[in-house]
Formats: sequence, structure tokens, C-alpha cells
Amino acid sequence: MRFIPKVGGLANLIVNPLVTRAYMRENEYEADEKAASALISIGMNPQAAVTALEKLRAIAKANDISEEYDRTGLLDTHPNLTARIEAVKKQIEKEFYDKKPSGR
Repeated sequence: MRFIPKVGGLANLIVNPLVTRAYMRENEYEADEKAASALISIGMNPQAAVTALEKLRAIAKANDISEEYDRTGLLDTHPNLTARIEAVKKQIEKEFYDKKPSGR
């Protein structure tokens, strides 16, 4: 088998962005999770994390970036805002409301 120059570099240009972008999306979910957990740990209402993401979504909508374009594709660096909001809501339900006395 012959060595073909620059094939390794070309493969890196194709594969690396796909791998790093998926990793970056996971970092966004982790950051959202840590933000909500931090709010809970200092006694603040973690709904503020949801509100912040909803404001981002409203800004996107005001700038004609519709929900249709807010999707997670192979080359996207951030997860869909709606998916992030739902993930934080689930976390809040699990970590905040489930640990409070039943008299919500």
C-alpha cells in the first residue's frame, strides 16, 4: 500500500469538526445543568435558567431565526434551544420539586 500525501490532513478536516461539534453540544447541556444546580444550591429558583434560555429563543425569533433553523445537525455547535429548555425543565423537576415537601 502506498502512502498518499495529505490524506491524513484531509481526513482530519472532515472528521475533526464532526467530533468536536458533538462534544461542544454536550458541553452546552452540561453548562445548562450546572447553572440550574448552582441556582438550586444557593436557594434560588432554578426556573431562572429556563427563563434565560427562553429569552435566547425569543431573541432568535425576533431576528428571524425560526425554530425551523434551530435544529441540531452534524455541524451545529449548540443544541436546539427547545431541547435545552426541556432538558433543564426535567432536571428541575427531578432535583428541585421532587426534593421539596409535597405541598408545592
